[in-house]
Amino acid sequence: LDVDYTTSFDSRVYSGGRPTVAAIDASGFLAFLDGQYLEATLETAEIQPMPFKRSRATEAHLFGGSSDAVISVGHRETFQETVVYDGEVSRETNTKYAVDSSGRLLRYKVRIPSGSSWSDVSGIGVNHVPAGDFY
Repeated sequence: LDVDYTTSFDSRVYSGGRPTVAAIDASGFLAFLDGQYLEATLETAEIQPMPFKRSRATEAHLFGGSSDAVISVGHRETFQETVVYDGEVSRETNTKYAVDSSGRLLRYKVRIPSGSSWSDVSGIGVNHVPAGDFY
């Protein structure tokens, strides 16, 4: 053969079997997307759990993800303010994260570190309690 092949003829590229995800890189080489897990950051939409009042998030439950995942709570009082995130909280029990943050508008950020094995996150459940009126 006159062509310099970088993939062995015994490679799974040519053998069929289980489907896998691959792409062509900028140099025109076939690349499989099967390396180390990279860090993942997932963020919810902003919510107002108690309209026109402040609320306090006391605990969160992550459904899916990794045992290494951490959660931080973003909060603000008005739409004009910048969102401020509290520190990251690690998991305490099976799915419980002891968050403690209050505000009128809340959002949640889940960070799964690189190298953690995980496949999906189906949701986050948060316990909210009243934290006073908004003035």
